[in-house]
Amino acid sequence: MGSKPRFVISKRGVLEKCYGPEGEVVIPEGVKAIGERAFEGRRSVVRVTIPKGVARIEEGAFQGCWALEAVDIPEGVTIIGNSAFSYSGLTDVTIPESVKRIGYEAFAHCKKLTRVELPEGVIRISGNAFADTPWRKSRGKVAVVNHVLLDYQACDVDIPKSVKIIGDYAFRMRCDLSAVTIPEGVTEIGDHAFEHCSALTSVTIPEGVTEIGAYAFYSCDSLTGITMPESVKRIGNHAFSGCLQLSSINLPKSIAEIETNTFSSCPKLTSITIPEGVTAIGDAAFMNCMGLTNVTIPESVKKIGSSAFGDCPALTSVVIPKGVTEIESTIFAGCPGLSSITIPASVTKIDEYAFGEGFSNGPCENLTIHAPAGSCAERYAGKKGFGFVAEGEAVTENTQDFVIKNGVLTKYNGLGGDVTIPAGVTVIRYGAFDGFKNLTGVTIPEGVEKIQRAAFCDTGLTNVTIPKGVTEIGDVAFCGCAGLQSVTLPEGVRIGEKAFAYTAIQSVTIPKGAKGLCSAFEHCVDLTSVVFSARVKRTGDSTFMDCTGLERVVIPKSVTEISSGTFCRCTGLKDVDIPEGVKEISNYAFVDCTGLTGVTIPKSVTGIGEKSFARCTGLASVTILGSAAKIDKTAFEGCRPVIIAPRIPIDNFAPAVRPDAVRGFARLYLEGAELDEEIRAGYHKYIKGNKKKLYPTVIEDEALLRFMLAEKLVTKNDIQPLLDEAGKQGNTAAKAAVLDYMN
Repeated sequence: MGSKPRFVISKRGVLEKCYGPEGEVVIPEGVKAIGERAFEGRRSVVRVTIPKGVARIEEGAFQGCWALEAVDIPEGVTIIGNSAFSYSGLTDVTIPESVKRIGYEAFAHCKKLTRVELPEGVIRISGNAFADTPWRKSRGKVAVVNHVLLDYQACDVDIPKSVKIIGDYAFRMRCDLSAVTIPEGVTEIGDHAFEHCSALTSVTIPEGVTEIGAYAFYSCDSLTGITMPESVKRIGNHAFSGCLQLSSINLPKSIAEIETNTFSSCPKLTSITIPEGVTAIGDAAFMNCMGLTNVTIPESVKKIGSSAFGDCPALTSVVIPKGVTEIESTIFAGCPGLSSITIPASVTKIDEYAFGEGFSNGPCENLTIHAPAGSCAERYAGKKGFGFVAEGEAVTENTQDFVIKNGVLTKYNGLGGDVTIPAGVTVIRYGAFDGFKNLTGVTIPEGVEKIQRAAFCDTGLTNVTIPKGVTEIGDVAFCGCAGLQSVTLPEGVRIGEKAFAYTAIQSVTIPKGAKGLCSAFEHCVDLTSVVFSARVKRTGDSTFMDCTGLERVVIPKSVTEISSGTFCRCTGLKDVDIPEGVKEISNYAFVDCTGLTGVTIPKSVTGIGEKSFARCTGLASVTILGSAAKIDKTAFEGCRPVIIAPRIPIDNFAPAVRPDAVRGFARLYLEGAELDEEIRAGYHKYIKGNKKKLYPTVIEDEALLRFMLAEKLVTKNDIQPLLDEAGKQGNTAAKAAVLDYMN
């Protein structure tokens, strides 16, 4: 006996996969649905028996079963999904009366299918359900079944009067179609019915049509206008989306909802009046209608979905009706022209990003909100820094300015201005004041211990004093406070990443015992003065990165490490005092400090890290006083300072840096500095062995030329190459010195 097939059946009764012998397959009792692609590609299955109780045959369930000749679809099946039996070997099929919908290409490309029995009650039939089958071809160029127009292949469009439903996909991608008159008696236009009919300019829809399906006229690029009868009760999602020439449309009073993306991306639609009776406007319903300047929303509307009017840059004013309770995310994102909106007292919640703040495609920067005083809208306007005009009866709400629980301030609900946080608060929680543009000042009481992440991020603060006792300022706590010019910090505080980044702080004192500091003051371009208090040991990674206004820094003796990227891209930095006691100048510490002209590195420094002074193009000289410094080969990459290092042998430098170390050695020699004999001998040896490579440096550097001439390191064989190099550089003084030496 042959082995039986093995079925994978989920707990919900979905047959997900069948393994085992081919031939005839009997699906076991208890199965409620045949899952997506359960038998796909089983080329030797010839017959399938489906038990009673199965309600759905899902997408691609038997697709590609070329040998499948017969299938028993029992009464009770309601859905035959897209491509369920496509590319199979079926010769005939009987559809039971229980079937409610036959999906897209459900039986398409069944080359042997000659007989289909469809009960009169089955009317939800996709236009391509039987495409490319002998049965479909036998019905001519216009296929009508059970009053459903399946598809239309004739050149001249004359829809038969017997048609009541234009099926899904019936005219899809008929690029030759320019005009359509739908006859009386039609009640429904199916999903995708005229999708991508790019030449279609006009459609006449008769009284009696009740439903226009999803994507029905999607991307009909040439459609300029459409008149819908009052009988229409539903317009499906994306029904007219992408109709690039659509400039006018009337909406019947009988519809209850404008669904998702119904009119999105219709750039020539300039005005829309939503009729009384509509209760909901779906997500992105009018999104990307670039020419939309006016919209009238009736009092019946209770809900407006997210991005409903997003990316409508020409929209200038909107009145929200009284029944709406929430303004959802990105409803007006990308509407930079929106200058006026009226919001009723019924609105109790406005999403953080309702007006596109933080979106590059156009926040509503010039918006004025008209609303009752004391309303949610007034508080929102204050938080975001929008203009506000009080209109209508003032709202008296039992709303506390501060939400505090067990000493934790979780949220601020006030109107902004100068705010005093109540005594007893110990923690200001994550995002408590985040984004509150109308907050100009804050008094933080003694007793507060922690200011958590983003607590005051992007507010309108101009100054702040952090009291004693605060031990932690969280990441981005005050980041983006563009008006914040000064801050006072307590001793011992841990300052989180980017805590004060992108503010207008002009000067700052890093207090005793401060910790953290990573990127704490990044991109504070107005910062000109930094003072480190004693007992600070590390300067912090990237602490002052991109502080382009910073000119001078004094580092205290307590610091042992100038951390990675501390002063990265501080292009205005001209002078820095590195004290004795610093042991490490870390990677990228001063990279791209193009205004830095000179630096002295003390004896205590034992390491100069990767690209620590790279691309400091204004750096003329570096003095290294110690002898133990380990210098990374890229430390001075992209710049050519004179390196004066009396205690470091030439071999300790990377080959690319040695010519600049030789320049520094020449200066020490000319100044009569005391030099270790071994170090002196090493420089002499290097110069003698690399003279040809050094010719350009010798001519451009007067001190080096003087040294070599004085030490008689220039031989007869060197004269002409040096003269040639002097001519190339146009250095007449160097040429004269060489000629004098020769004579």
